[in-house]
Amino acid sequence: MISRPAADHLNTGRPTPRASAAVVVAMVLCAGVLAFRAQAMADADQELAADVPASAPGMVVLAPEPAVESLAAEGVRVWLSNPLDAFSQEHQSAYPDFPAGRPGMSVAVDASDAVLVQEGSPPDGAMAELEEFERHELEADWLLYLRR
Repeated sequence: MISRPAADHLNTGRPTPRASAAVVVAMVLCAGVLAFRAQAMADADQELAADVPASAPGMVVLAPEPAVESLAAEGVRVWLSNPLDAFSQEHQSAYPDFPAGRPGMSVAVDASDAVLVQEGSPPDGAMAELEEFERHELEADWLLYLRR
């Protein structure tokens, strides 16, 4: 009788039918979620692309991703957008602090005339404390803080 190591039977190099089915189900679910989110974001981007320039004409706007990309494509002057490495190290470091509402976001806020945030987000909380900005409600749950 020939003896074989137990591990030889575990790694055949072929996925099991159960693993293959799980991958297919995961891919279908992800595609569905992405398709739904893409449409929702496209609708919101169109509303913001009209509202922000009307509310902050010619102003430098600080906005989160992906809204900042849509605004820049519409000709809005944005404080910073991708590619981040095109900007100074100080600004590259400050931009990730903005969506998190961390104190480092003050570099970005100080350089901006208007700040776009979603209501209830960490940067909304930070902006609400600043007296030099006035809060304006936009479509959906977006807010635009304008420097006074």
